[in-house]
Amino acid sequence: MSNALQKIERIHQKEQRLEQERLKSIEKKRKDSSLNLQSYESEHIADKIIENESPCVIINDITLEPKIDEFEAYLLDTLSLADFSKGKCIGEKSISIILNLLNNKIIKQGYITTNVKFSNIDPENNTMKLNLNLGKINKISINNTNNLKNKLSLFGAFGKNKNQEILNLRDIEQALENINGVSLYTPKIYLKPATKENFTDIYIDKKELPFVTFQISIDNSGSNETGKYQGDASIGFSNIFGFNESLFISQAKNISQADKTSSLYDQDFKRGKTYNGYYSLTIPFGYFLLEYTENRYTYNQPLAGSIRTYMYSGKNTSRNFALNYTYFRNQISKNSLYFKLWQRNSKNFIEKYELDNQRRRMAGYIFGLKSYFILNNAAFKFDLSYKRGTGMLGSLKAPEEDFNQGTSRMKIFSLNAGMETKISKLPITYDVNLYARWNKTPLIIRDYLLIGGKYSVRGFDGKSNLGGEKGYYLRNNLTYQYFLDHNVYLALDIGKVSGGDAKYITNKTIAGYGIGLRGGFKPHCDLSYDVFTGFPLYKPDNFHTDKVSFNFNLNYKF
Repeated sequence: MSNALQKIERIHQKEQRLEQERLKSIEKKRKDSSLNLQSYESEHIADKIIENESPCVIINDITLEPKIDEFEAYLLDTLSLADFSKGKCIGEKSISIILNLLNNKIIKQGYITTNVKFSNIDPENNTMKLNLNLGKINKISINNTNNLKNKLSLFGAFGKNKNQEILNLRDIEQALENINGVSLYTPKIYLKPATKENFTDIYIDKKELPFVTFQISIDNSGSNETGKYQGDASIGFSNIFGFNESLFISQAKNISQADKTSSLYDQDFKRGKTYNGYYSLTIPFGYFLLEYTENRYTYNQPLAGSIRTYMYSGKNTSRNFALNYTYFRNQISKNSLYFKLWQRNSKNFIEKYELDNQRRRMAGYIFGLKSYFILNNAAFKFDLSYKRGTGMLGSLKAPEEDFNQGTSRMKIFSLNAGMETKISKLPITYDVNLYARWNKTPLIIRDYLLIGGKYSVRGFDGKSNLGGEKGYYLRNNLTYQYFLDHNVYLALDIGKVSGGDAKYITNKTIAGYGIGLRGGFKPHCDLSYDVFTGFPLYKPDNFHTDKVSFNFNLNYKF
């Protein structure tokens, strides 16, 4: 490969990393609904009926009235737990144990206003009857008003009209998350008994705020060739039409001049530049979430030839349409499935002439499983996905397929798992995140896992990266809150790649560490910051990076 082509390949790989990091930075600014899970310690209650209780009555069967399949299943589970069987003689204390177990199980399922009470015992067939008192919703209101916009918001948040239906806390939690996604402040909820017996009125208290929010940010995540300092201006529109929809638009570009570049014989200096446009629209509907995102990244970088300086440029566009479904949640966990259609187009040019061998048009789908849960004092997250390239949407065959060095129909498995926990009663938290991926097909360089930078293995300046078809990186943070919303943290990361071009590298592992400060100045102003100084701990001998790397990000929302 000629020297010029090697330079182009290095530029292409570096801009690929910068595009990925810019996308991660922008997505962190989007408003996400907060997940309200709590650690749960069940109250200990007796769970076995009392043997040889006196007085007692022989019971052959225990039934619920009215009969509802879901609650019948809870009763069967309870009777099994209580060690009840046909023909057992049970007394008053045993009946109380069964009722306590059953009501406790019903509450755990989210039916907090539903209860079961003893009815009677039929002496003819020795059947004990229990009354199921269903707690239902009388009405739901936002700020105690009933205008059209609030009606639409409630319908979208719950996924249906819940009036007169059985009250379930999990439905309310999901609806609050949907509403919270378009609210600057977490809504409050109040449950009050209605005038009708066993009915409840639900009042949601939400601050009425402007529908539009703005953000501006500055960071040093760029490169010397296209501008080290990057500026970002974002605007968010929330619940304008009443469907709890959220529209987010971000425009970013270099705000500092890039380094000058010229050839040996051409003194016509040229500078590079970069631009990123990001758009997203999310619409929740009950336990479903629709999301569309689009990202456009362009760059221009001078390339010094032997006689003159050329301008090498790239245009990349990616689109995603995703459907997320929360299939199960309780007090300590939330679990969802998602299906995503994706498309990615890229073109590269020298001056105005396109490099046809670098043109990419790819598309496919991603299927994944997400889970969040809390155990004791620790919060866990888990995301497992499968990415598949297909021939849809006019996808082009990758030129690398002729040499078995890549394909547009890739098969990639990815795992993103993390844990966060508090250490004792001190304001210290420890969090760890693992990202790993495996490939089942050869991958083009654009699909490589790249490590060595702000969003993978910290401690490196990002001028060089390790890339491979598969690998992992592990990020560790130990954070101390020294004052209100201000924190100091220590970081230790490690990563490894393999496969593809990485097979030509003897040492495929890097590690780095560093110290940072981050926090915000609420409620005085919505200004947040993150400043980090990193150092390489372990790297291959030919991996070039500064001895000290410095990253910062300032973000102001108004």
